[in-house]
Amino acid sequence: PEAARFGVRWRIATLAKKWGYPDEWVTTARDAIGPVLDAPGVLGTMPNIVANRINSQHDLAGPSFTVSSEERSGLDAIDLATRSLRAGEIDAALVGAVDLSCDPVHRAASLSQLPPSRQAPGDAAVMVVLKRLDDAERDGDRVYAVLPGGRFDQTMNRLDDRPDVRFGLTEGATSVTDLFGHAHAASGLLHLAAAALTMHHRTTRGDVPLLASNSAAGSGLGPGVGPRTATVTVDAMDGILSRSIFLAEATDHCAPSRFASPRLHIFGGATPADLLESLAASAESTGGDTSSIDTISGPCRLVIVAANDAQFSERAERARKHIDSGHPAGVGVHFRVAPLVGEMAFVFTAAGAAYHGMGAGLLRAIPELTSPVSETFPLGQVASWAYGPNNHEPTPSDYLWGTSLLAQSHAQLTRHLLKLTPTAAIGYSSGEGGSLYAFGVWSDMDAMRGEIESSGMMESELGVEFAAVARAWGTASADWTMWNVLAPVEEVRQAIADEALVHLAIINTAQDVVIGGDTQSCDRVVERLGLRRCRPVAYNLACHVPEVGAAFHQQWLDIHTRNVTPVDGVRHYSNGTNGAYRVSEAACAAAITRQAESTVDFPSTIEAAYADGVRIFVEHGPAGACTNFITEILADRDILAVQLDRRGQGIEQIFDAVAALVAAGVDVDHRGLSERLEAHGSYPLVHDGPQLVFPTHPGPVELPPHPGASSAPVAPVAKQGVKPPASDAPPQTLAPQTLAPQTLAPQTMAPAPAL
Repeated sequence: PEAARFGVRWRIATLAKKWGYPDEWVTTARDAIGPVLDAPGVLGTMPNIVANRINSQHDLAGPSFTVSSEERSGLDAIDLATRSLRAGEIDAALVGAVDLSCDPVHRAASLSQLPPSRQAPGDAAVMVVLKRLDDAERDGDRVYAVLPGGRFDQTMNRLDDRPDVRFGLTEGATSVTDLFGHAHAASGLLHLAAAALTMHHRTTRGDVPLLASNSAAGSGLGPGVGPRTATVTVDAMDGILSRSIFLAEATDHCAPSRFASPRLHIFGGATPADLLESLAASAESTGGDTSSIDTISGPCRLVIVAANDAQFSERAERARKHIDSGHPAGVGVHFRVAPLVGEMAFVFTAAGAAYHGMGAGLLRAIPELTSPVSETFPLGQVASWAYGPNNHEPTPSDYLWGTSLLAQSHAQLTRHLLKLTPTAAIGYSSGEGGSLYAFGVWSDMDAMRGEIESSGMMESELGVEFAAVARAWGTASADWTMWNVLAPVEEVRQAIADEALVHLAIINTAQDVVIGGDTQSCDRVVERLGLRRCRPVAYNLACHVPEVGAAFHQQWLDIHTRNVTPVDGVRHYSNGTNGAYRVSEAACAAAITRQAESTVDFPSTIEAAYADGVRIFVEHGPAGACTNFITEILADRDILAVQLDRRGQGIEQIFDAVAALVAAGVDVDHRGLSERLEAHGSYPLVHDGPQLVFPTHPGPVELPPHPGASSAPVAPVAKQGVKPPASDAPPQTLAPQTLAPQTLAPQTMAPAPAL
C-alpha cells in the first residue's frame, strides 16, 4: 500500500482531467496522497535492494534476495536458506519477513479478498538465524529448534506424519492470527517463530506442557530422547500451493528457566538454642552453598525455603516460634533435633490419584523430565488430557497413564537430578508396576499399554462396561461402583457382611478404606454407614476384588508377565505379599496379580517396610494420598513422609520436600535442582535495549473539493477506483490508521538442518 501511493500520485492528474478538476486541485491532492518519490525512495521500492543493503552493511558474504509469495513468503525463504545450508553454500542465514498490514488500503483490500479469519490486520517483523546444528553448538549459540535432516533422517518420515503440535493457516492448525492479527506476508514466519518458541520452552499455547508422542528408538541419538515435534503449514491466498516446515526440539539444549528458584536457608547447631543463635545472626551453614549435607554443623538442623527476603523473614519468625514453643512450623519451615537414621523408600501412588493439571508447574520448569519416557512411550497421546480442557472426563486409561506420566517424571527428578539413592520401592495398587518401570526392572511400558488396550482391561472388562464382572456374576451386565469410606475397618466389614456383591477393596489406614461392588448394593452400604463419611471414587475400576480372579485372572497374569532386569540395592514391596520379594518374571506377575484379586492391605505393607528399617518415604505421582496414609499408619514413630506433588503447588512443593529431606539428614543434591532452574537464565520476552520505533503512516488521504463547484462532476467509473468527493460533502477521508510506536523483540533462533 505504501508503494502504491506513488502510483496514485502519478495517475491523479489523468483522473482529474476526466473529472474536470483544475491543475491547482491536482497539486493539493498529490500532497494529500503522499510524498514525492525521490531517489532513495526509488531504491527502497525495489525489494531486492533492501536485502542487498542489509548484506552490504553487515559485510555478509553470501547471497541476498527477497521472496514474495504472500503468506508463504517467510516459509519459502526458510526453505531456500536450509537448502543452501545443507549444500554447504553458506554457513548462516538471516531469514526475515515483514509486513505492515495495519494500513487503510490493505484493510480495504483484505475485506474484499481474504476469508474472515484473515481480515483483521496485524503488523509483524520476524527475523530468525539459521545455522547448521553442529556449527551453532560449536559457537555456543542458543538453539531454539531444529529443522530436522541428517541426524534425524532415520525417524524423520514417521515423525513428520504425526507432529506433536501444528501451527499455521490451515484447518486444524493452531493459529496466532487471533493474537497478533493477520500479518499477511509475515504470517508464515510468524507461525514458525511461535512453533520454535514452543519447541524451545516445551510448552504450547496457554503455557500448557508439551508432551512428545513419538518414539526416537533407533534414531542414533544414544541416551538422548525422542524429540517433540511441530509442523508449520500455510496456505496462501492464491489457494494454489501450501508450504510446510517441520521442526523438532533441540534435545541437547534444555528449556530456559522462567522461574525464580527459591533458596534453601540451612542452619545447624549442637542444640536448638545454638541453632536459634545462628538464625538470629543469619549465620547459615555452608551446606546452603554445597550439594552435600556433610558440612552442616551440629545435629540440629533448620531449613527454611524462601523465594525472597520478605518471605524469609516471615518464615524465620515462624521457625523461632516453632522451636521455642511448638508453634506449627507450616510450609517452608523444617526442623529436626537430629538426623533421621534409617533407609529411604520411593513410594508410587495409584492411578486414581490423577487430576487435571497435575504436575504442570514442574513440567513447565523442567520439561525434560518427561523425555526419557517419551523415547519409547507416546505420552502425548495418552496423557495430554491432564493439560487439556477442564471439562474432559478422564477414562480409566486416562487415569492410569496420567499418573504414570507424573510418577515416572518424579523418578527422573529424584534419581538423576536430586541424586537420591533409595533402598526400597513401594507401590500402591497400579503403583507397583510403576515402581518396576521407574527403576528399570521393567522396560517395555508401551508394549504393556498395547496389551492392556487389546485385552479391553480398562474400558470393557474391568472398567466402563465391566464385562468380566458380569461373567463372574453370571449376569448379562454389571453396574459397578467404588466408594471411599472414612470409617473403622471393622465397622465397614460389618456393614458389607450381608452384601455378597460388595467387597473391601483397599485398606488405606485403620480409618480409611475403599469398597467396591454392585451399585445398588453399595448404595445400601453407604446408607448404613452414612453418606457424610462416604464419597464415590471417580476412578471406577473393578480391582482388588475377587471378580478379577474369577473372570480375568489369566489375562491379568499374562499382561504383567514381563522381562525383568533386577536392580541391585533396591528391595521391591508388594501388597500382594505385604512385604518385600525377590523380583523375577514370575514373582512380579504373581505378586501384582494377587493384589489385584484380593484386598490391598497398605498398612501391613508399610509396617513391613518399617520393620525392615525404612524411615523415609518419598511419594512419586499426583496429589500425595500415600504420604497422608503413611503418616497416619506410622503416627507414633519417628519417620518422614514427603510428597512431590500437591494440588495448587508447582516447583514450590518440590523445594519444600527437598528441604524436609535436608533437615532429616538425607544427602540430596538441592544445588543441582537450583542450578537447573537457573540454567540459561531467564531472558526478557520483550527486548530491553534501545527501542526500534516505526514511523506513523502518512495519515488519511483527504482530497480537496473542486474549487467553486456548485455540484459534483459526473465521475465515470475509473479503473483505479478513486472517486472525487462531492462539493457539498465533507472531504473524503480514508479511515485513518495510525500505528503506535512498536517495540521489536529480537528473537535469536538457531534451528539447524543437521548434516
